[in-house]
Amino acid sequence: MTKEKLRQYRRIKKESDWIRHRITALEAMAPSPTVKELIGPLQDKYNARLDGLVQDEIEILDALLDLNPRELEVVQAYYFDGMTWEQVARSTFQSISTVHRLHGAALRKMRGK
Repeated sequence: MTKEKLRQYRRIKKESDWIRHRITALEAMAPSPTVKELIGPLQDKYNARLDGLVQDEIEILDALLDLNPRELEVVQAYYFDGMTWEQVARSTFQSISTVHRLHGAALRKMRGK
């Protein structure tokens, strides 16, 4: 697991939510067999893209299972919630140096994933 993959988590989550919404909207638009036939290939493309995003999300979440609660809190706040290091330190009631130490330990644990 790399920092770049962690940075992509919010984009992955946002895109997969958007695709799920579009699939639901397409299904609601398809009352007749003719419309279903026209929409089918687009739904297939959306579903294929969604499968890839879900695999990426699972890979990221799986890597988080190896972290202790403090490391997990730092990783989630920084990468998933988009906080700055200073905000992470304030929200976790830790110094910035402790936050950076926890971040480094988390990355080392996840590197093998």
